[in-house]
Amino acid sequence: QRAACHGVERAMSAVGAMGGETSFETMLAGLEGHPPRCATIVYTLYWLVRRTNKNTEPWMADEQSTTHATQIARIPKWRAWWDANKKDFKVVKSIEEAVLERIQVN
Repeated sequence: QRAACHGVERAMSAVGAMGGETSFETMLAGLEGHPPRCATIVYTLYWLVRRTNKNTEPWMADEQSTTHATQIARIPKWRAWWDANKKDFKVVKSIEEAVLERIQVN
């Protein structure tokens, strides 16, 4: 998780795929502390949410209109979402299950 917060992309992918409940706060703190790294950290947060008992929000993965500036502007949304959901945030799916679910929805 520490490597992921410092911009190591393979570590970010690993956290998104294998991270647990505590990973979200760690990655969010990394995002807030280093906004220029937002694209890959946001990707990690998104896949963590996909693997949990929570639903993703449309703004979390709006790839058509997401620019670097937009992602930075959404950091407070991530914090607000986390503050509202962290109490009962539980990882319940593997990355494979989350990806398959995403494919079936699209």
